[in-house]
Amino acid sequence: MSTTVEIDKAGRIVVPKKLRDALHLTPGTRLIIERSGDRFILVPLANEARLVIQNGTPLIFPADRSNPPVLTNDMVTELVAQGRLERERRALSLDENSATETARKTA
Repeated sequence: MSTTVEIDKAGRIVVPKKLRDALHLTPGTRLIIERSGDRFILVPLANEARLVIQNGTPLIFPADRSNPPVLTNDMVTELVAQGRLERERRALSLDENSATETARKTA
């Protein structure tokens, strides 16, 4: 994408909305500015992973884009199994607590 922008009196540049959206730049995003010859480059400064909702789908962008983590099918399967186990444990403990509470009320 190429477009022309203007620097205002305070030295600010407005990044066009299409470009902000394409790069998932939101208000408050900090940028690193680097000089390269007679050009400058703006690079988003990401100290932590960013969550972006795109077309209703949550996407997680790693802080370090140069070395993104690898997520395998086995890792996802394990995480899903752990989540199910945690929900089952919570449900069982709620059922036990409900039964105990019902017993107290009837006694």
